[in-house]
Amino acid sequence: MSIKISGDAGDIFIEKSVIANIAGNVATKCYGVVGMGLKIANRKVPITKGIKVSVVKNALIIAMHVIMEYGININTVSNSIVNNVKYTVEEITGIKVDKVQLKVESIRVQ
Repeated sequence: MSIKISGDAGDIFIEKSVIANIAGNVATKCYGVVGMGLKIANRKVPITKGIKVSVVKNALIIAMHVIMEYGININTVSNSIVNNVKYTVEEITGIKVDKVQLKVESIRVQ
């Protein structure tokens, strides 16, 4: 399903998978994030897995599952992910992000 943005010049449709891809790329570039999670043990998952994008009242809600590195401050890294994802998605798409819900799926010990 896609999200419709109407403007003076016409309509733009953005697939939810594109927004999930943006969010996944931003999250994995944050310090302390090892990868995206999806409750599948010992499997490498694509960057968009573990991300759900919904639209409520013309605003996005992005739910994400991440895997973090052992020894980092989970709260600090989580806040960084939420802020970076919200800012970047809004800047790239022009759609307001109402909420970014983050679930730390696991901690990976190197």
